[in-house]
Amino acid sequence: MTTFVTLKLRCPDCSGKFYADSLASFGFANVDEHLCKKYWGYNPMVIFYAMCPHCNLVDFPSNFEMIDDDIEEDLPYSEETCDKYDILIEEVKNGDNSSLNLAHLYHQSACCRKIEGLDYVEYLKKAHYYFKLVKEEGIEEFLRTPIEDWIEATKI
Repeated sequence: MTTFVTLKLRCPDCSGKFYADSLASFGFANVDEHLCKKYWGYNPMVIFYAMCPHCNLVDFPSNFEMIDDDIEEDLPYSEETCDKYDILIEEVKNGDNSSLNLAHLYHQSACCRKIEGLDYVEYLKKAHYYFKLVKEEGIEEFLRTPIEDWIEATKI
């Protein structure tokens, strides 16, 4: 079962304040043919990351400043969306451009979209492309799973 808490956060980039849900617990029964987790309850993938509604910075909730006051404010909420992965993908492309990071983010985006009932095929194809690059780079395993299994699971 997925449980979460609502946090009041301040963005390190723009200092904007907002609310975001943060995971307290979640679990999954198994994985499907694409190695996407089958979660119990609410899809936690839409809240793995917080997104500042003021400047669209995406990061783990713990990387934002937590505001620890009891003052209730009319603040915007971090959007619960799979589009957060798109922002992270662009950051990696503009940063270290790591094939493994891109493969993982495209895969996570595909899984998030699949759970939400959205089109996920293009994201899975891109994950497949990057997992093949990862294999060419000599990486044999990711998250205790052989790279060959990732390549096979993302093939469409």
